[in-house]
Amino acid sequence: MSEAPPAGESDGAETRASDAESGAPAVAGGLAEPLSAQTEVVTANPGLTAVEPRAGMAVPRGPVSTGLAATPPVEVGAASPVEPAPAREAAPVPASPVAIVDDPPVRMAAGTGTGQVGPASQAPMAKARSLVEPPAVATAESGGMMSSPAAASEQASSSSAATLTAAHEVESQERRFTGEPISLELKDADIKDVLRTFAKITGLNVVVDPDVSGSVTVNLENVPWDQCLYIILKINKLDYVVENNVLRIARVSALTSEKAALAALQKAEDSAKPMRTVTKTLSYAKAADVKAVLTAQSFILSDRGSVVIDPRTNQLIIRDAADRIDGILNLIDTLDQPNPQVVIEARIVETTRTFSRALGVNWGFSASGDIQHGTNTPYKFPNSYNATSKIDYSVPGVNVLGLAFADILDAFNLDFVLSAAESDGLAKVVSSPKVTTQNNIKAHIQSGVQLPIQTVSNNTTTVQYIDATMSLDVTPQITAEGTVMLDIDIKKREPLKGINIQQANNVPISTRDAKTTVMVRDGGTTVIGGIYQFSEDDSKNGVPGLNKLPVIGALFRNRTQANKHDELLIFITPRIVKY
Repeated sequence: MSEAPPAGESDGAETRASDAESGAPAVAGGLAEPLSAQTEVVTANPGLTAVEPRAGMAVPRGPVSTGLAATPPVEVGAASPVEPAPAREAAPVPASPVAIVDDPPVRMAAGTGTGQVGPASQAPMAKARSLVEPPAVATAESGGMMSSPAAASEQASSSSAATLTAAHEVESQERRFTGEPISLELKDADIKDVLRTFAKITGLNVVVDPDVSGSVTVNLENVPWDQCLYIILKINKLDYVVENNVLRIARVSALTSEKAALAALQKAEDSAKPMRTVTKTLSYAKAADVKAVLTAQSFILSDRGSVVIDPRTNQLIIRDAADRIDGILNLIDTLDQPNPQVVIEARIVETTRTFSRALGVNWGFSASGDIQHGTNTPYKFPNSYNATSKIDYSVPGVNVLGLAFADILDAFNLDFVLSAAESDGLAKVVSSPKVTTQNNIKAHIQSGVQLPIQTVSNNTTTVQYIDATMSLDVTPQITAEGTVMLDIDIKKREPLKGINIQQANNVPISTRDAKTTVMVRDGGTTVIGGIYQFSEDDSKNGVPGLNKLPVIGALFRNRTQANKHDELLIFITPRIVKY
């Protein structure tokens, strides 16, 4: 009858002893790695004991199957051969559930417990096997497999922690995984062995709660390692938290309970804090607007905090925990800043097409103006740019409305040009409204007349007025660079030509609208063109009495027909008010 082996030994020790006698590296769970005397071996398996290796000693690398008991170190290459332990009956040793393999084209799989390692297509697979492609480079040699050191640097460990933390901050459907791709094939592998494998891959310290258990069966190809970990944890109802470089894995219910307990503790601590009430008078902002900001986000005020406004004095009455008041007041000071003001000056000019071309802009119906920095034009405007567009409106009796924009940087030159054009009869300044508005507040400018319309109903005459106006709405927005973004809305309304508004009950109105957004520097001028006005003049002149004679009357009268084609240009100049 065979003598029982000493306590702590197993079949794995017998295998290593026989391998040492034959000169081959010792193998445990399918893998082995010779370590120097300075190498530190630490295992997270409660069933294993950390050992101090010596020179020439071979110890298992990677996770060890839970079916193996802890074994004492065995020296390889001693002077006297190591005699094998007496034979005895033993349960089959399961294969290690993890095998570290080479680059993706060459795959190595764990053997059946005999210490053999070979290609995945040739080696018989145990019940629990795995194919992993770690960032480290592994090379296969005769009698075993030698790999690069598994200990990751501190930088790699920090990177792994950052990757897990970033992936954990968003919801699962929005997760972004950035880990190195690996291929993982597991069948009924113990969850703790799998987690130890991820500890080697990431270089993180892994702490597993005692109640974590289960098996893993997955087949993943070229999937980021952090996504693999997420999938494995999810199917086992587990989750993780990262603290520095320590990865703690526990059941979701346990982590949820801890978070709830922590929130309750924080709430209890807040409830015990003393309260403080302060008043704050606002100089520029409206109290209602600031209150909306303070109460919109839950992290500004505590659960016991409150804000009351006094519209008469534009004051805020704030009550909250004493340690929060200073931060709230600092936020209010940041919000209570003067809103910059912008002076918007508009010049509405009626011009001939000759003058608009002389400006260097061929507005036309195509709205594809030739704006070339004022080159070869009577009036030169530097730094103009080609920014043209076209808007078509199918208003009956009205032609196409095309818009074009140019940037005239020198307002003084603009005034000079307009004065010269008026002297030559080429242009007429209809109006020059000027308005001051605050940043992001709309300014409204309107120019025109109201036309009376008489209507008769039941022998009663009533007079109604319709607007024949040009309206301009401009909303300025000051950018961080000091330029001004202008949202421009133009509307022009007038009765259709050839209709007697005094006799018509329903007067058709010609409407032309345009909206655009342009950016102009402080003090610069943008030009909006392409709003055309058409008119026809038909006049008859003659000698009284003689012009009505038959046959010869035509000699004493004449008829003049003239078509007038004018364009409306709108020059807008924003200026930021300096305090």
